[in-house]
Amino acid sequence: IHTYPSWERPEVAALQLTDAEAEILIDARLSAYGESPHHQVWGFPDPIQGDEMELECQLVSHGLYCGDSSGYLSREAASLKDGAKDWRLLLQIDTDEDLGVMWGDGGILYFWIREEDARAGRFDQAWAVLQCY
Repeated sequence: IHTYPSWERPEVAALQLTDAEAEILIDARLSAYGESPHHQVWGFPDPIQGDEMELECQLVSHGLYCGDSSGYLSREAASLKDGAKDWRLLLQIDTDEDLGVMWGDGGILYFWIREEDARAGRFDQAWAVLQCY
């Protein structure tokens, strides 16, 4: 599967796409899965509740609470933000009736890992993020 970034990613938002360009991106993202569940290994995530999961992983892996805005707005967060670029989507598992799994109210479970940890086989360093509708 070819994956495409969401329009919510900071890098894409910075491009200031026109409505027509954004529609092309959205169509390309949706066509990658067709009617199938959005399972994948690596690539760009298919976010449900925002596309800053790398930052969330960076902050929680350093002990900051991200269940509300307090962790994101803390003094410590500012010094940690740059490390978000080191995180990669490892695995994404969608709600799937055929597999008998439902995440929340029909969500997706995302597993993230720092690239250096993945290359070293330290999969115990992965973090999970659940997003649901």
